Amino acid sequence: DYPADPDLIDFVIPASQAFGTGQHKTTAGCLEMLGHMKASGVIARNLADIGTGTGLLGFAALALWPRALCTLTDIDAVCVGVVEDASRAGALPAKGARGAIQPVFACGRCERCTGGLAMHCGMRTILGVDDASGALSELIAVPAGACTPLAKDLDDERAVFAPMLARALEAVRRGGVDKKTYASVLGDDLLAVLTTLVAVEENQFARLVAASEATLRIGEQFGIRHRALAETGRRGDQELVIDTTGSAETIAAACRMARARGHVVVAGISARAPIAVDLSHIALDELEIHGAGFGPLGGAIERLARRAIDPSPLISRRIGLADCAKGLAALAEPGVFSLLVQVTR
Repeated sequence: DYPADPDLIDFVIPASQAFGTGQHKTTAGCLEMLGHMKASGVIARNLADIGTGTGLLGFAALALWPRALCTLTDIDAVCVGVVEDASRAGALPAKGARGAIQPVFACGRCERCTGGLAMHCGMRTILGVDDASGALSELIAVPAGACTPLAKDLDDERAVFAPMLARALEAVRRGGVDKKTYASVLGDDLLAVLTTLVAVEENQFARLVAASEATLRIGEQFGIRHRALAETGRRGDQELVIDTTGSAETIAAACRMARARGHVVVAGISARAPIAVDLSHIALDELEIHGAGFGPLGGAIERLARRAIDPSPLISRRIGLADCAKGLAALAEPGVFSLLVQVTR
């Protein structure tokens, strides 16, 4: 066992009857070479791990090029079971395993993808934003590279928040909350609550600003500072304001709340885009505007697994797949932030 390293990709490979736990110099050398290939811009589309053993090199290659087709083969039949065991241990999503889906589907081949900017792929499709088939379906297909396995001890009530929590983490990262004394998160949606929960980890003075009484009650329930939007006034004293709604009204309100030369992060994706926004405050007060989209799932899953953040009380109802249409309508109600759809087969 080795301690986790945030700069490396971790694999769980149980020592077994097959060769390949990464400790032998030949395996370590191949892993190092794969890293160099990825760093130099190599795009792999078809992979073969000949003499795979535990499957480690194939798993590593798929982690670097998740949209590639990979074949693992060995003359020793025992390797089949060993690879399956390693897959179930977390090296790859196994059949029937639970996983979180990254909503941004990238091509994996363009300059942005190969340069570490897959979230900004010019050919990306965003699940729930762009037109896509499969909504409310019992079976859907998503790229394997968009799936992240979930640990067994991470229950559905927490795991369901991983994609939205990843967005909250990205918004806080973009805003640099830890360096701002006065910071506010503006919004009445789930993203606003999660972003505030993340922000107070780094800045105890961060607060939630909302228009809805139901949202303010959630702030009180979680013990975070909160204030009604109508009570914020026009002092413009916030060093940082994160808007999670993305509407013309909330972006304008965020700019009014920010002090001169302050920072505004627009983390909301408006369903009515494109929208017209008054830019006068941005110019006159010399505000810095930052965008925040989707973030990596790993950090969100890690926080949920160790209960650093537990948003499960935000689940308002648990429903079956057949009741999804009614559930979507319920999400428009004040104070309803999340529904857990339970699918049984």
